[in-house]
Amino acid sequence: MFWKRIILIPVFDWHSRASASERMPELGHGVVMAMAGEAPAMASSPFCTSEERRDGAMAADQEAQRAWRVRTLPPLLSRASSSSPTAALVDEFARLERRIFPKHESLSSSFAQEVKKRNQTVLYVLKDDVVKGEGDVEETADPAKVAGYLMYSWTSLAASITKLAVRDTCRRQGYGEALIHAAVQHIRDRRLQCVNLHVDPTRSAAVALYKKNGFLIETTVKSYYAADRDAYRMALQLTSPDAL
Repeated sequence: MFWKRIILIPVFDWHSRASASERMPELGHGVVMAMAGEAPAMASSPFCTSEERRDGAMAADQEAQRAWRVRTLPPLLSRASSSSPTAALVDEFARLERRIFPKHESLSSSFAQEVKKRNQTVLYVLKDDVVKGEGDVEETADPAKVAGYLMYSWTSLAASITKLAVRDTCRRQGYGEALIHAAVQHIRDRRLQCVNLHVDPTRSAAVALYKKNGFLIETTVKSYYAADRDAYRMALQLTSPDAL
């Protein structure tokens, strides 16, 4: 009697895997969740050792979190010249406000006044501005290269993210998440208890982005944006009140 040996070879359709940028929808108000890279195929292959999977996942994480240089807008003094670098940046932020946000939510006409407040901070990133390592020199900011910005205010106990916007040509590149990470670190450094924000519940991708970064839904605020538009109030707890 003869036996035939049948060898089954698993076939994988690697081309069926959509990229992260293809799967992730746009966020409301011009903010998009962005991944800079995908995990190598071997990270999920059943033929890899656990060490190879771990190394592949670590490489993917490092690629996904590009080291975008997040800058802090200097204080805009009342007597600052309208032609100063800081004023030029504020003008660019105001232009982006007009393009990205609905008129009733835009701060385009009052952005300069907002950033003069003592408890207000604006963070921003420039297109393709990557931290190159130790000894890297920060170049002068060109307003035309602004990729996105984030504004937050604070009290003695908590902070609130009030604006987060990314230029349409700079979406899906990690700028928005870099701004969130930097803002949370700034707020931690101030030793505040928590940071909160409001987001439209219908903007599921935005809600997912904040959840990914540790924010939890606390409650629904009725008619926050308009009579027929509610908001989730989300918060990230940084320290226990008893620890302060």
